Amino acid sequence: QFDKNMTCSNGDRKFMEQVGLCLGVDAPEREAHLLITGQRPELVELFLELQWFRDVVFLWKMLLLSVDNVPDQKAWRATDSILKWTWEHDRFVVRGFDTNLSP
Repeated sequence: QFDKNMTCSNGDRKFMEQVGLCLGVDAPEREAHLLITGQRPELVELFLELQWFRDVVFLWKMLLLSVDNVPDQKAWRATDSILKWTWEHDRFVVRGFDTNLSP
C-alpha cells in the first residue's frame, strides 16, 4: 500500500495479528505499526526476513518513480541505502539516502 499512502492498513494489522498470535507477541494488531517499523523489535529479532522484504518492496517502488522524485545523484555508500522506518503522526516515515523517502 506504500504507493497510495504511508498509513498502516487493515491488511497490515491483520497480518501482524496472525504472525503475532503464532509467536505469542502481545497486542500485535493494536501495535502493528510499531512491529512493522521495528520500533517494537519482537518480530524483527525473530524474522529479519520480514524487514528485508518490507525494504525490498519499498525500494522497488522507489525505482518506479520519475527522476524528479528520487534522491540526488551522488557517490552513495552502501550504508546510505539502509532504510530507517519510524511511525510519526499516524503514518510511516522512511529515511534513507540522507532524506525522507516517499514512493
